[in-house]
Amino acid sequence: MEKSTEEYRNYWDEKVQQDGDYPEYLSPGGNHHLFKAFTPIIQHLPKNKKVLDIGCGSGFSTYFYYPFCTQLVGVDYSAEAIKKATEKYPHITFVQSDVTALPFKDREFDVIICQGVLHHLIKSTNRLSSNLVYNAIQEIDRVGKGLILVDEANALNPLRRYKERIYYPTIHRNEQSYMFRTWKKIFHEFGYSITHLEYHTFIPTSFSQKMITIAKPLEGILESFPIINKLAGGIFFVCEKNK
Repeated sequence: MEKSTEEYRNYWDEKVQQDGDYPEYLSPGGNHHLFKAFTPIIQHLPKNKKVLDIGCGSGFSTYFYYPFCTQLVGVDYSAEAIKKATEKYPHITFVQSDVTALPFKDREFDVIICQGVLHHLIKSTNRLSSNLVYNAIQEIDRVGKGLILVDEANALNPLRRYKERIYYPTIHRNEQSYMFRTWKKIFHEFGYSITHLEYHTFIPTSFSQKMITIAKPLEGILESFPIINKLAGGIFFVCEKNK
């Protein structure tokens, strides 16, 4: 059974209230994955631009992007997360909003960062075209000027699939991770081309520090092989609007 949007929002609010942040930001594996994701995003951020960070949580990611932007706004679904973000980083603008109904003008942002957000959207039906992902990308396209930096979970990663079955609470089970070819198809339908692609991270966010220590030396080797790297846990790609 699918969760309602209200149940979903309550889930994230409660996690922030109980733990002080989203669980992914608190675990050793989560921190490892986030920093691996932040690196290519920062490398591809053009200088002196107005940037929107979608799914900013309690501002951890937004704080890292801030020095590279002329103006930066963080958006998250959870009111509790936005409250904490505003308290921790008062010099940054944070807004509570649903990604499918952003409170911004058309073409307001030069760059949109969408890190680890789209796979969290609840499936409305089994038909891909009816997925809320489409509503979100349509809205992201509306408020942006044609440059989207996306980092997403990779559906081909076997360790991630195992983690989703064993560790994810019930509310996550309605979510959908996609392979890169599916993301490429979706963004192509909105008039975007993928101008850069890289796979990263073989260590799931649920791994302990001990498991990270064991796995980390092998990670760089696995990421360097063209075929094997397609099984990595994360996918980063740059979407540019066709002229």
